[in-house]
Amino acid sequence: MTDRDSVDSDSGSFSAIKTGKCDVRPFTPSGKLFQMTVMLTLPLVPMAFLLVQTSFSLHSTMSTEETARKTQNHIEESVLVSDLIYSLQRERGLSAFYKRRAESPSLSRLYEAYAKTDLLVNSIPVWFHKHDTTNPDFRTKEEFALFLMRSRNSMDDDNISANQLFESYTEAIDGFIQWLTTHVESAGNADTWRALMAYQLMVKCSEMASQGRGLGSQFYSQPGLSGTQHIQFLQVHALELDHLNTVFRYTFEMQNVYTNFSRYYSDVFASILNTRALIVANNATGVRAEDGLLWFDNMTIYLDLLNDVKTNIYDNILIELNNIIQQAKASVILAAVILVAVLTILPILVIFTHRMVANIQNYASKLSSKTNELEVEKRRTESLLYQMLPKSVAIQLKSNQPVKAEVFDSVTIFFSDIVDFTSLAASSQPMQVVDLLNALYLHFDAQIDHYDVYKIETIGDAYMVVSGMPLRNNDRHVGEIASLSLNLMADMDVFRVPHKPQYKLKLRIGIHTGPCAAGVVGSKMPRYCLFGDTVNTASRMESSSLPCKIHISQDTKDALDKLEDICFINEPRGILNIKGKGAMWTYWLTGDIRRRPPEYENVN
Repeated sequence: MTDRDSVDSDSGSFSAIKTGKCDVRPFTPSGKLFQMTVMLTLPLVPMAFLLVQTSFSLHSTMSTEETARKTQNHIEESVLVSDLIYSLQRERGLSAFYKRRAESPSLSRLYEAYAKTDLLVNSIPVWFHKHDTTNPDFRTKEEFALFLMRSRNSMDDDNISANQLFESYTEAIDGFIQWLTTHVESAGNADTWRALMAYQLMVKCSEMASQGRGLGSQFYSQPGLSGTQHIQFLQVHALELDHLNTVFRYTFEMQNVYTNFSRYYSDVFASILNTRALIVANNATGVRAEDGLLWFDNMTIYLDLLNDVKTNIYDNILIELNNIIQQAKASVILAAVILVAVLTILPILVIFTHRMVANIQNYASKLSSKTNELEVEKRRTESLLYQMLPKSVAIQLKSNQPVKAEVFDSVTIFFSDIVDFTSLAASSQPMQVVDLLNALYLHFDAQIDHYDVYKIETIGDAYMVVSGMPLRNNDRHVGEIASLSLNLMADMDVFRVPHKPQYKLKLRIGIHTGPCAAGVVGSKMPRYCLFGDTVNTASRMESSSLPCKIHISQDTKDALDKLEDICFINEPRGILNIKGKGAMWTYWLTGDIRRRPPEYENVN
């Protein structure tokens, strides 16, 4: 595989997008479509979520507004019934009061109560008792009007007592209160239920006070109360106070309203308290019938005050409901504006995203092409760098790390040159010499790839190789260099000079084993250089060698003898005076065998 193929393969895998078990290449039509879909989905998902959320919010707000309006309608209907109850209470009280008095009082107040009740009955749009009662007198508005007529006509009927007339009205009032309770509970919601409960209890409180007014009138007209009547008064008085206190717990501000009323009508409240104390004690001693009129008038004022408190509660409920409706309207408008904005922005966002992604894809495609070209050049540069320097050293230099010089305890160094190269070069053209050396060293470079060796440099016809550095390989370095030397020497039999095919090159090789130091020298053109006596000795082995001979030192010979898996054959050259070293035993390396023969043990 070439560098170009390698880079294309790597960049292709780099550009692939992993999606589960599939790889999507972004520069293919399907890959671009996938990218476009993903990029459009990213903004569309939150926009769709916002659209759904806004729609739900709009629906919820409209439902809240509709519920508030229904509650408002329920309250308005309930107020009509409450006003009718209050009018019936006044009519009941005046009728019983009139029935119990011996002399005929002015009937103008009673007639006013009749007119008020009739007006309220006619103002109710739907007769609420149509499905809520089994009493035939209350099933329809017409039947109830006949009931009122009979009750009013009984005022002059001596066979009907004031108590019977009172109970007749009470039955009608209880029916309306029962309906009002059900209607108010069905209209309640989380925002107004406390006020609605207070309104309902205020109606019941007013009814208890109205019944107490009637029993008090009996106390003055009889005088005194029977045991049953006395118990009934105690019950309605206790219920009145209980309902009133509960109203204050539900609506704290109503307690302030009630307190202000009591302070303004302090004389009335004081008179009522004193009279109630007499009735509770059922002490009729010294009671005058004329005092009953004062009790009736004071209780009527008190009932009017309770009705005002009830009206305040109703006003608060309407204010709260109106606030809810206004907030709901504002929320509906806001939700509608957001919905319209989302629907308007959505297609613009889609178009913008589509164009942006298309531009990004075009840019990415060009960038990928440039990146692939850059990767090719990077691989080529690294390949050249790794040819100039050891890979481990080159990586350190690329990472801006300092490369420290190293000392190696044992390495094997190879030197070679071409015999009579000067004469050959003199008889050749310069370019022919270059072509010769290029062909020779390409052949050498191809051979050293099969061995654990590193080429240090080539200078002219000189070729320098080392094993055991920069990566240590224990004691294998001497065997690697020896095998390489034998292989290169054998190749000279088949290698031909390009411009002189009949000319046979002759190599001269020298090898030495020993310690050595190595490091990177220079910054402009850094070189990996070897230092030490081992380098000089290896060079002397080469310079004192003979054509087609591999000259090795005693140290190299001893290191070769220690190898167990391969046996190298050598012949002693004898003691040789080496320049700078003096007398040295040297040897010729002549071959190798894989198994050491027994007869070889005594050689040399």
